[in-house]
Amino acid sequence: MYNLPYDSEVNYGNYYYFNNYFSDEELATIEDIASKIDRVTFGNKSGTETSYRTSEQRWIANNSETEWLFSKLCGAALTANQAMYKFDLSTIREDIQHTTYHDYNKGHYTWHTDIAGDGI
Repeated sequence: MYNLPYDSEVNYGNYYYFNNYFSDEELATIEDIASKIDRVTFGNKSGTETSYRTSEQRWIANNSETEWLFSKLCGAALTANQAMYKFDLSTIREDIQHTTYHDYNKGHYTWHTDIAGDGI
């Protein structure tokens, strides 16, 4: 189990955002990259729970085509972290999750945070 510091002064439920962080061209490039990746569908197969999530996910790997995207997202994460959370970040070890929500199946993901309980 990790023994990570918990700072009671930090509101881990708060959020940080950027306005117009990606250009229209960058967004189109991201959509093009994602369209070439096999998707994982949640919430529309028989017997699958749909009350909390109905979506399609793709996982974008870090490679020569996507290095710019990882670099840009890392920059954003570091900026937000420095401004609000103060975690000791060093790398992104996972692929980027690209999620699509469709109107035809009432796509959604119920509000949640990825930090649980009284700490991390």
